[in-house]
Order: sequence, then C-alpha cells, then structure tokens
Amino acid sequence: MRTIVIALIGLLVCGTLAAKNNQEKEIEQPVIIQTSILSGKVCDKTTGEELVGVALKIEGSDKLIYSDFEGNFKFLDVVPGSYKLVVEMISYNEVETAPILVQTNEVHELNIGLEQKK
Repeated sequence: MRTIVIALIGLLVCGTLAAKNNQEKEIEQPVIIQTSILSGKVCDKTTGEELVGVALKIEGSDKLIYSDFEGNFKFLDVVPGSYKLVVEMISYNEVETAPILVQTNEVHELNIGLEQKK
C-alpha cells in the first residue's frame, strides 16, 4: 500500500512539472520586432571630404555611434518611430537632422554635411 501511495505521488509531481514546463515554453516564444536601419555618410559641407570619428546620436536614446574611415555610419535595429540625429565633431558646428519617420523593414540613407566653426 505504501509503495502505491509513493508511486501515485511521484506521478502527480511529474505530471505537474511537465504541465508547468509546457506553459513556460509557450510563454518563452520570442517576440519578433520589425526594425529598420539608419545609415549614411558624413562629409565636410565645403570640401566634400569624408569625416572620420563623427559622433552620431539618436536624440532621446542611448544609441551612439561614430563614423568610420570613409565617413559612413549605420544604426541597426531601429524600432519604428520618429527620430532626430544629433551630429557632433570637434571644430564643426553641431547638426540636428529633421525628424526621420522610421517604419518597419526600411533602410534610410542620409547624407549629412557639417560646417566648420568660424
């Protein structure tokens, strides 16, 4: 009798754990967020020379990147919304872009010209 009770308790515990495991698997399904890309090039507005190491920040966020050796930049995984880029480099005037409306699965190509400070 004791063996039967222990076996039934074991089956009950195993069944409960299996059910809980299935519920957790259903909850853990990844949420797919459709994102976009903001990319482009930063140049000197007067000479057209590509600018290296320019700081580009999405206003109101912690996303900050720097332009590469050819003046290129790329923000990946940008969620839909309206954004402005703040663009800064020593000895150049800071630039804030017009609002950029980002929807899902888009690639926005921007060309940004900076003017030297006088």
